[in-house]
Amino acid sequence: MATARVPAVWLASGQLPTQCARHEAPATRRSKRDFYTRTPSWVYLTILIGILVAAIIAMAIRTRVKANLPACDRCVAERRKFVLIAWASWAVTLALFVLGAGLSSTPVLILSVVALIAAVVVSCSGDRFRVSGTVSKDRQWVDLKGTSEGFSAQIRQAVEQVEAGAQGAVQP
Repeated sequence: MATARVPAVWLASGQLPTQCARHEAPATRRSKRDFYTRTPSWVYLTILIGILVAAIIAMAIRTRVKANLPACDRCVAERRKFVLIAWASWAVTLALFVLGAGLSSTPVLILSVVALIAAVVVSCSGDRFRVSGTVSKDRQWVDLKGTSEGFSAQIRQAVEQVEAGAQGAVQP
């Protein structure tokens, strides 16, 4: 997987290549995504005051860029598979807990706790197969990770063309 540095205004306005951002296949739809600035390190110190305070500060100071990334049928299939696996892991956790409580079985209850931890891990790993990214500190760029080589090359080429045009306009 590659990375691409995209102007934030291009993402917000949908000025992106027509191929899937992840798989280089023709895009069949647009995937709504939000990208944010990184949370400054000092915000984590406010956790000592309280988690709610830290969350409020982090949400108040971040910048969001809304995007509609080009996606293909494979992206949709991967997302559906992830959602199915996540729901199944929670269903197994609930079934084990009910079974353990009903049978008053300590080993089954312990297994349900292990399943609970696994369900949380599976649920939190949802973005591992999607394009991720962060907004730069100057809020002008979004650094996308997990893009295809072709998509990244098209973005780089477009940015170079715009920069070359801007430099040519400035020179006498």
